[in-house]
Amino acid sequence: ESTTIIDAAEIERSQSATVFEVAREVPGVSVDGGPRAAGMKFNIRGFRGNEDVLFKIDGALKGFEKYRFGSGVFIEPELIRSITIERGPSILTGSGAVGGAVIATTKSAGDLLAPSERVGALFKLGYDANNRERLRMLSLYGRPSERTDLLVSLTRRDSDDIRVANGYRFPASANSTEGSLIKLGWFPTDALMLELSRTAFKSGPTYTPFDANSSNAFVGGYVHQKVDDETINLRFTYEPGNAWLKLRGTLAHETTALDNEMRVGPGES
Repeated sequence: ESTTIIDAAEIERSQSATVFEVAREVPGVSVDGGPRAAGMKFNIRGFRGNEDVLFKIDGALKGFEKYRFGSGVFIEPELIRSITIERGPSILTGSGAVGGAVIATTKSAGDLLAPSERVGALFKLGYDANNRERLRMLSLYGRPSERTDLLVSLTRRDSDDIRVANGYRFPASANSTEGSLIKLGWFPTDALMLELSRTAFKSGPTYTPFDANSSNAFVGGYVHQKVDDETINLRFTYEPGNAWLKLRGTLAHETTALDNEMRVGPGES
């Protein structure tokens, strides 16, 4: 089939470090680029880059593009409820999805609470022996009232350089990132749902090749890179129970600030 849906259970079972690792096991999908998420691109049946493969998060289009950079997708896998991958053009996704689309939906408090529960917390620790990456995630969630729910989640990752063959450390591949999700849901009636969410990602400054798409510094040398990414979404869904009517809408604002600073001096580029 041309569409694959990966649910939260599969994402958790895979223990993927990035959303790219989640998607690369899907038939017809691969990941191109460098060793960091900032340099990775989705490749669906030979189509790659934001000009051919769309990425959406909670209905918002992530359209950041920069020379020798990745797709600008930074959402933490732990915060995702499901990922839908469409291979090939789709009339449901919108203009620009010539090669396909990757559509992510973030979690809400309802995904983590049982029907009888009102409040909860999740604390997660992870360690990757290859690059000594330390993962810490704290999520607090609850139902302030019968018709509202709230989720606040913070994630931090810190790592050293990646180890390759013969114990060699790949230079300038260490990383330090922060991710967050704040999501408020309101259900004024059984048919109407409103959601306001903010997903954010910060990285650096880290010492990295300017050419983030490859594993070398042949284009542009090395830079101190800082990324600040934010997406704010307001969504509504209206399903009155009639089979002929279903309304959905998304109002979103997405910004990605990328700073590349080149310093000249001892040990620098």
